[in-house]
Amino acid sequence: MSATDPVQSVVDSVLATLQSVAGLETQSWHVLSEEELMNRAKGVTTPAAAVVYEGLRRKSDQRGLVCGCGMAVLVFYRGGDGVGIGAMAGDQRKKDCMAMLKTIRDLILDSPGPGGHKWEFVSETPALEAKGLVVFAQRWTLTVSLL
Repeated sequence: MSATDPVQSVVDSVLATLQSVAGLETQSWHVLSEEELMNRAKGVTTPAAAVVYEGLRRKSDQRGLVCGCGMAVLVFYRGGDGVGIGAMAGDQRKKDCMAMLKTIRDLILDSPGPGGHKWEFVSETPALEAKGLVVFAQRWTLTVSLL
């Protein structure tokens, strides 16, 4: 068995990628629960990002030793004085938010994960709009070996 936890290696890799993005160097974290996420998001300076581990799913073999490791990258942005995405319409913050999502997408797609496998993009969707805070979720999966 491997001494290194493949899940922790994947989390560390995604977090390092986020911390390489201008503006996210000190505003990126790994969270394990919705409660921890909400506590971190209170009064957050944006942009900010969080990595959320979404579990392992068996892939090709019968014993489940090769898995897809699911990760969500949550990107936080403040809108204008209104609520959510609509408050960002026509605003430079909207363009900045879209550019950051693209930067993160490109960085993850261009870099192999731990073990050398390529990331698989799953989705990118708005996840939350509340009190001027907009959160987008990018979902990814990476093949990992549990051996």
